[in-house]
Amino acid sequence: MFIETNANPYNKHIDDCVIRAITLATGNDYFDVMDDLIYIADEHGWDIDDVSTMWNYLYSIGWKPKYPKKNFTVKKYSQEHLEPSILLVNGHATFTKDGNVYDTWNCNRYRVKWIFQKSNS
Repeated sequence: MFIETNANPYNKHIDDCVIRAITLATGNDYFDVMDDLIYIADEHGWDIDDVSTMWNYLYSIGWKPKYPKKNFTVKKYSQEHLEPSILLVNGHATFTKDGNVYDTWNCNRYRVKWIFQKSNS
């Protein structure tokens, strides 16, 4: 089920889907996540919304990437995998948990390209 949610404290939609998804998935403060992403991006000469920036940040806080073994839409993935996940789709990041998709817009029909989940190790 799609649940409209905006983790941006100003309720803005400013190309910050990565920050919003990470904030929802981790419970960390929006501005702390943004600052950490900016630090990583600056350190490597990347943009804050580069996949490499997100990848490095999530890995540093114990979230591991997985390539989907099946061709999932966001909706199908969220229905079959209830654990908290950050999904990368074409040009967007979203958060799923307990069969729900939490985002500012409904991206259920998009195909999942990468999955990030909290590592248990």
